[in-house]
Amino acid sequence: MNNSMNNFTNFNLNNQNELPQNINNPNNQYPFNNVYFNDPYFRQNLAMMDSSTKIINIINKHNEAQKKYSNIQDDNYWKEIITTKQIELNQREPYIFLPNNQIRVEQEENPFPPLLYTLANSIAQVFGMEDEAALFALLHFFTIAVHGRVHIQLDNTWSETMESYGVIIRRSGGRKTEFLRQLKLPFIELQSELRKEWLLEGHDDRVFKDMKRIQRHFSTEIQKKYLSFINYDEIMHQNIIGGILNNIEKELLDMYLQTDKNIHSTQPAPTLFLTEATPKALLIDMFHNGGYIASVNSENTFFKKSFLDKITSYLLAAHDGEYIDDRTKTAGSYVIDSPGISMLHMIQPHIASMFYGNSIYSDIGLSQRCIPFFSLEYFEPNVNMQRQMQELLTFEYAPRIQALVKRYFSQDINAPKFKLQIDQDAYNLIKEYEDNNLSIARENSFSPYESYIRKSHGQAIRYAAAIHAFIHAKEAMHEIPLSYDDVFCGISLMKTLSKHAYYAFDTSGLQSHENAVNIVKALLRRSNGAESYIMTVSDINRMTHIKNNDIENALMFLTKNNLCEIVRCPRRATVVILHNMFYELSNDKEWQSIINKS
Repeated sequence: MNNSMNNFTNFNLNNQNELPQNINNPNNQYPFNNVYFNDPYFRQNLAMMDSSTKIINIINKHNEAQKKYSNIQDDNYWKEIITTKQIELNQREPYIFLPNNQIRVEQEENPFPPLLYTLANSIAQVFGMEDEAALFALLHFFTIAVHGRVHIQLDNTWSETMESYGVIIRRSGGRKTEFLRQLKLPFIELQSELRKEWLLEGHDDRVFKDMKRIQRHFSTEIQKKYLSFINYDEIMHQNIIGGILNNIEKELLDMYLQTDKNIHSTQPAPTLFLTEATPKALLIDMFHNGGYIASVNSENTFFKKSFLDKITSYLLAAHDGEYIDDRTKTAGSYVIDSPGISMLHMIQPHIASMFYGNSIYSDIGLSQRCIPFFSLEYFEPNVNMQRQMQELLTFEYAPRIQALVKRYFSQDINAPKFKLQIDQDAYNLIKEYEDNNLSIARENSFSPYESYIRKSHGQAIRYAAAIHAFIHAKEAMHEIPLSYDDVFCGISLMKTLSKHAYYAFDTSGLQSHENAVNIVKALLRRSNGAESYIMTVSDINRMTHIKNNDIENALMFLTKNNLCEIVRCPRRATVVILHNMFYELSNDKEWQSIINKS
């Protein structure tokens, strides 16, 4: 083994006096080069030490759980209780829970415009999904087509933007990408035309890219100027890091002020959809496309890691058209008086479970603004409807979308906004819906669903405006007030969507369902045998890595389906008893569909 390995095996990492002597060598300039941390053998040793600690902790926890479980087994009192519960459980018939039987919606008479619903029905049949799922998506695309230029003015104190955040939850194999591609096609064709016109006006995209490159280059050079001759001793012992950072910040600010004017005066090519989900890309695209951008995507990673985690504050502001003034490290300062973002994402249930079960997103109100639709039915695609769908998309959908985009799209950040008024009877209808929702909200106090319900009348108005845009796409739709029928349709859709939202936010709904599926999958991987029918929550935690609180909720879900029983032994382990038909059900085709589609 390399001798350098031995240099690091007998010292305390927390004691800087014991660090290898070469750490302060002037040749090892901070922070660009450090042999100490670049030694592969040293890094391997660190990793092994970390892994060993984790493994020991896991073993200790396992041993503690086994001791508790052994005590229960040796205790005749708890042994008798477990046996009794097991007998009672096995006398009940277990149920197979499926992804598509968790949301129950009462079927009502269809109130939507016949042509719109026919379009939605043809798309749904071709892609093997529910009519409402296709309708839900269509309305979001008509919202996108208005490009944030229309606000709904209901009275002197109440106005709504048209921006909507929609999330369609659909399992793997649901043809999500192709579904969105068909609906994005007229936008993409029109975007290509807009870019050709932009080139004919003498613009050059390289100018804009070069200006951004210049800023990045200046940023790097400024940092090198102050850090290239600084070593570890000077920074740590002379306490000069604060002064260095202040000097860097001052020069960067000066550089931004000098280049901001040029970068803002350079107009990039028009774009309708966000392609990069970084704060810089979002602000630049919004600023240079009239303060508005749309995000449509079917990738789970784009929604979770790239989208929500990085631009949450912008999503909150843009949903309600609130002022944004932000400075990025590489793109200067962007001020947007009336920003707008519309979103339609298609994700899988486990990502939706992580999002709607996240208390941080619900506490700030983001998850309540993202309207969920669970498209979990898998109908056989109707190939005979393919031709009808293409005809409707070509002759009814695309012309409407393109007419709206041509009327309302603008790259001018100061382009005027238009107010959409509402008829008095339509106003009375939405106020009545708001009052009815208050009682539902009170029944769900302190739940994220309460906040969702309190916002639902505003979302109903936004969907009413999208339906209004479909009907009056070839006119100046903002000059025609929202009608009673428009609002009635928006309310009808929101009543359906409220069932989906309740399932998304309910602790015994989506989160428990998805965790229950993962527990079932983990248990079915175990070898069959009598010992597999009785276990502890700790056993399940080790198999699934699900948090204990989430396991409890999932086990309650399984208990309702007579698949297991829980015995809580105070100051000891929580015992889980499986139904004696649990493993036999794994051969059932319906049960296999849970595992295969998860």
